[in-house]
Amino acid sequence: MFTRSFARFAAAALFASASADAATFEVDTTADSVDASPGDGVCADAASRCSLRAAVIEANALAGSDAIELPAGVLAFELAGTDEDAAASGDLDITDALAIEGAGADSTTVDASALDRVIDVLGGAEVRIEQLTLRNGYLEQSQERGGAGLRVATGVRVALEDVVIRGNRTAQTFAGVAIDSQGCIEGERVRVLDNRDIKATGSAFAIATLHVWQPDGGDHGACLVLEDSEISGNLADLAGAIESDYVPITLRRTLVADNEARFAGALLLNLQAHTLLENVTISGNRGNPGAILNDGGSHLTLVNSTVTKN
Repeated sequence: MFTRSFARFAAAALFASASADAATFEVDTTADSVDASPGDGVCADAASRCSLRAAVIEANALAGSDAIELPAGVLAFELAGTDEDAAASGDLDITDALAIEGAGADSTTVDASALDRVIDVLGGAEVRIEQLTLRNGYLEQSQERGGAGLRVATGVRVALEDVVIRGNRTAQTFAGVAIDSQGCIEGERVRVLDNRDIKATGSAFAIATLHVWQPDGGDHGACLVLEDSEISGNLADLAGAIESDYVPITLRRTLVADNEARFAGALLLNLQAHTLLENVTISGNRGNPGAILNDGGSHLTLVNSTVTKN
């Protein structure tokens, strides 16, 4: 079972195979710039600065687990671009094992400037993200790859700790708004706030604020586990908080409040989405039904939980 020690376990697993040459990059600028020489072991753009984007590009080019340390401040994207997976423009594409640590969720913000999503974790990567905010991602007309804040590919494991995912937007996107995941996400003190599908009506829509899924119904190790977390003030079309297709969910000591959807309200457990809610409050959500739609052979267990005023 998931315990409060998951973060230490995840970190140990992430770095268990790291070589002695694993690198730690200290970002020293809030500028958005590419690495000048990927693979040389040095995070440096053309002006010899270590930007967040340069650090991600360099980490992708190096084998093994690396780490990036971020300063306080707003690291805003300036390089527009979509549909490339090398972190050269738009979102930050992560392709290898990596830990990213900010100076605190209230101090360090990665802002996508509405140019693309914020972070895209691709196949083969194991990633840990902590002590920062991901905000202002934007996606439009993406039918397969959602997650304006964070996308997690099949087979990927992501650990989140003290992370805020706030103010991300989608339009005409048949996917998740804040998070779209086919992998396994384990989070502690994660806050998902004010993420919105800005066209949450009609034939094109965002499925949910958090969409977790395995497309063929097979078991690829996907999961969603959140402890001491909050999902509040979000808007999507089918589920204001979470929709799961074939992915088990565990929420503990978590608030799900004031989310809105045209259809299911807060939670849509759609297809064999076996779910445990323990010490969870689901309150003030709007939809039809407002709180939970448990469907498609899903098994829902509530322990010491409150469902009220939906």
